[in-house]
Formats: sequence, structure tokens, C-alpha cells
Amino acid sequence: MFIALGTKCGKEQNSLPFSPAVELNGTLFLSGQMGFVDGSLSGDTIASQTEATIDNIERLLRHEGLSLRHVFKVTAWIRRREDFAQFNETYRKRFAAPYPARSTVVCDLVVEKALVELEVIARR
Repeated sequence: MFIALGTKCGKEQNSLPFSPAVELNGTLFLSGQMGFVDGSLSGDTIASQTEATIDNIERLLRHEGLSLRHVFKVTAWIRRREDFAQFNETYRKRFAAPYPARSTVVCDLVVEKALVELEVIARR
């Protein structure tokens, strides 16, 4: 059985049918995060949205006593192929080597102006 986490880390409870994070046997699975700041997307560039997305991930991890160093797997969805280089540059500034395993997919995203969504798995 898993435990739902992240529902009381300074953010309003999500009205959608999923938990911000769940834990199973010391492994945290964070739902996809986007670059929302105070209810709006943080800018219109891949860099600004990636920064804000990672800030949101850090907030959830910190609430559970973890950091980005505990992340071992990232799944990234980006809207535009031409943003891939800038995404990597911003990502590299926030995650340290040895980098987590990562998959990146170019696709449409559910939120209209979102350019990036990240899902992470971390271990205590």
C-alpha cells in the first residue's frame, strides 16, 4: 500500500484526481509538475518554465526531507523540439552529476501554454 504525500506543503489541494506524490517502501513518485507560480505559468520560455518546474519539484521533495540529489529517474515532456538544447542547459544547472536517468519526449501538453512537464522518482 502506498501513502499519498505532498498535500500540505504550502499549496492548495489539487482538485484533479491524483496525489502530488506517493510513497511506497521509501521510494517517492512525484506526479508530473509544471512551471506554475502563484497559479500562472512562469513566463513563456522553456528556461523560465523549467526553472519553476524544478522549484516546484524541490518544494515537494523538501517537504519530505529530500532534495534533488535523491532523484534517480526523470521523465520530461517538452512541447517543441527546438527547445531541447535550452531545456538541457537549464536542467544541467539544477541537477548535479551523476545525473538521474532520464527520458525526454516531444509532444503536446495538456495545459495550453505549458512548454515542459517533469515527473520524478526519488529514493530516501
